[in-house]
Amino acid sequence: MSLAGTGNAAAGSLLADGLKSMLTPIENKPATKADLEKLRKQIVNRYHKINNIPPRADGAQPYFDMYTGGVVYSFLVL
Repeated sequence: MSLAGTGNAAAGSLLADGLKSMLTPIENKPATKADLEKLRKQIVNRYHKINNIPPRADGAQPYFDMYTGGVVYSFLVL
């Protein structure tokens, strides 16, 4: 075992990992703990804006209430 051989193996491993990381599309990369925590925070929110229902005549926007399971209208951004 030589120092040169160890260095070459380390450099080759780093190069292969770097290329693999660069060539893998973002949607195919594994989720991190931060990604999962961000998703959990989005799901736990009580109100979710509904995009496929138009606003009421007075301009109030529709939101889905996760607690009641119904649609509520609000002028405020929740």
